[in-house]
Amino acid sequence: MVTLSPKAVEILGSTTRRIRELMDLVPEDKRDFMASRSIQDQVTLRWILAVTGCLRLAVEMVKSQDLEQGGGLGDFFDCLCDADILPEEQADALQDMTTLRNQLLFDYDSVPIPSIHSMALSSSEVMVDFLACMASLPEADGDVSASS
Repeated sequence: MVTLSPKAVEILGSTTRRIRELMDLVPEDKRDFMASRSIQDQVTLRWILAVTGCLRLAVEMVKSQDLEQGGGLGDFFDCLCDADILPEEQADALQDMTTLRNQLLFDYDSVPIPSIHSMALSSSEVMVDFLACMASLPEADGDVSASS
C-alpha cells in the first residue's frame, strides 16, 4: 500500500505554502508583471521554490516506497507514474516544469521574461493537482521512520 511518510507530509505542507505564495504574487495582467522587475524576480523565485517542493515530494515518495528511479530529476515523476501513483499527463507536465526550473537556475537569461508570467499562471494548477493527488494517499503509521 502506498502511503505518505512523515517527511512527505512535511514537504506537502511547505510546498502548499510556496504555491499559495506564488499564486498571491503573480498578477493576472501580463503588463503589470512586465512593468516591475521586482515582481518578475519574486514570481520567478516563488515558482522555482514551488517546483522544487514538488520535486522534493516526488523524491521522498520514490525513496519511501522503494521505487526504481532512472537518471534525471524529472524521472522521479515518471517513476510515480510507472507505479500508478501519478497520472501520466501530470508526470509529463511536472517533468517539463523540472526542465524549465533547471533552465531558470542555470541559464536564466535564455528564458524570455513574458514566458515566465505565462508559465507561472498555467503551471500553478498542475502543481496543485499533484499535491492533491499526493494528499489523497494515507499517511504512514506513526511507527514508520521518516526517510532522511
